[in-house]
Amino acid sequence: MIERHAQYLEDLRARHTAELEALARALAGRRPGLLRALRKNYAVIERETRRIFALLNRREGSHEKRA
Repeated sequence: MIERHAQYLEDLRARHTAELEALARALAGRRPGLLRALRKNYAVIERETRRIFALLNRREGSHEKRA
């Protein structure tokens, strides 16, 4: 189950990266404030994703110790 969640988060991360790149091209020079706000938002999402991965890894490790 954890692998399924990890794969979902990896896919989500890849989609966000692709979306941000597409938006950066579309907004280049036109809406720099909006682009900065989007980058900040994606940075928060990326930090949360890394935190979730760390928690999953810690949880997975604790289950392996019990087995």
